[in-house]
Amino acid sequence: MKTCTVADCGRDTTKGTGGLCGMHTQRMKRTGTLGPAGYLRDPARSMEQRVFAQLVEQADTGCWLWQGALRNGYGAIGEGQAVVYVHRWVYEHLVADIPDGLVIDHLCLNRPCANPEHLEPVTRDVNNARGGHEHGARKAATA
Repeated sequence: MKTCTVADCGRDTTKGTGGLCGMHTQRMKRTGTLGPAGYLRDPARSMEQRVFAQLVEQADTGCWLWQGALRNGYGAIGEGQAVVYVHRWVYEHLVADIPDGLVIDHLCLNRPCANPEHLEPVTRDVNNARGGHEHGARKAATA
């Protein structure tokens, strides 16, 4: 068995090309380098820097739209070993802690939005009743 030529790799080269294992072959195709994968976080950047670098204000609505990864339509970002919703992080960072038992309602009905002026902590029942959902009052009002 031939092993990958990248130092300290030791993987089999049967799935790779040019003396590389499959992982390093794919990394070379994707990034043009054998170095770190490229999606690793820069440890020098704070969470605040990472979040606000990905928010873009929409002039007509005032929404702060998340440009990064989405989960269920909401902005999502890794913090340590966890994935957190960006709108919740921004609200807690700029306004206040979210009380236990409450969720954040997007008053603008725009899930990628993280503008704290568009966010309000409410109970799950209030959030569902207000809308954006098939059974919500705001959904009925806009139909």
